[in-house]
Amino acid sequence: MGHPNEEVARRAWHAFTERDQDKIVQTFAEDMQYHLGGDTALAGTRKGRDEFLGLADAVPDLKPSFELHDVVANEEHAVILFTVHHEREGKGTLDAPGVWVTHIADGNVAEIWSFPFDQAGAKEFLS
Repeated sequence: MGHPNEEVARRAWHAFTERDQDKIVQTFAEDMQYHLGGDTALAGTRKGRDEFLGLADAVPDLKPSFELHDVVANEEHAVILFTVHHEREGKGTLDAPGVWVTHIADGNVAEIWSFPFDQAGAKEFLS
């Protein structure tokens, strides 16, 4: 059995990817912060759970699906390795491997640093 924070991170990941509002409220701190690396239009910091969740609606024609590869955790952090498969009308598809480094406090995700692997591909796909 993994570290308890591995379970917190897995619950948070599934809540986010399944857009399960009840589980999102249970696993993400209301005052969480989300930092998306890169120089796409979506990059930057979102403060609060609502701003973070609004990111999913920032590109309305984007149709993502998610593949979770692994989660590792310790007393304060969990690292989530994943691939997002994007579809977008007029842009085709993009498979975007990435990582979330999460800070977990009091059983909730308090902060996420997200790093997409293919920065140039993401920038082109989102433009």
